[in-house]
Amino acid sequence: MLPRRIVVTLFAVISLIFAPSTNSQSPPPAAAAKFYSALTGCWTGILEYRDYQSNERVKLPTWLEITATSDPHALQFHYTYDDGPNKTVEDTDRVELNLDRRTFTETSPDKKSQQIYQVDGLEKLSPAGLGTLTLTGTGLDDDKKVDVRITLKLGRNYYRYAKETRLPGADFQFRDAYDFTRRDPPPVPH
Repeated sequence: MLPRRIVVTLFAVISLIFAPSTNSQSPPPAAAAKFYSALTGCWTGILEYRDYQSNERVKLPTWLEITATSDPHALQFHYTYDDGPNKTVEDTDRVELNLDRRTFTETSPDKKSQQIYQVDGLEKLSPAGLGTLTLTGTGLDDDKKVDVRITLKLGRNYYRYAKETRLPGADFQFRDAYDFTRRDPPPVPH
């Protein structure tokens, strides 16, 4: 029988060898990779948002292209909005899903703006990476600090990202929502 100190040392060495890598260049875990694969592509839809001045809901035709980045843990979201005659607006974000920390991070290209949300529902994603996630955190809405709750629904041919906000002590209210379908639907699985 091996002395206890040797057993503990062997266990520590084996644990280090088989422990998940924390290197940021290691490939994402399978669940994140499936989720990323399911999101990647060209989407067409509508952005609906609550106008700050009138409190009315406004709808804009929107296109979204989601592509892989050089970082296997991140995707690039490129939005194009049709905001009226001769007015096209574009926006790009970097999105990262960290399964270990259970976070969903959105970062602007200039890295001046970053929003980190806690993720719930990862264990309920389908083997194909489809399902519903709930993201929660804090942020600013009309320059006021608010709680944020986002429902992200991803299907084979459907993507919805709906944000609600609330002031301290108030109920959640609709802020904005994207509803997309794939520009080129994938084949129906048999």
